[in-house]
Amino acid sequence: MSILEQLESPTFKVTKSDKLLIAYIKENIDDVFYKPISQIAKESNIGEATITSL
Repeated sequence: MSILEQLESPTFKVTKSDKLLIAYIKENIDDVFYKPISQIAKESNIGEATITSL
């Protein structure tokens, strides 16, 4: 199962922040894997802890 497929149907309770982060990842799929968590947090307005836990 690919990462995008896993994001489409997560096996955990999705919070509002998780939903925002998932949307950000989908929109920036080509770049997100090469950016540091701190940069993703700044660009998506989501805390680093949320990004790490997802």
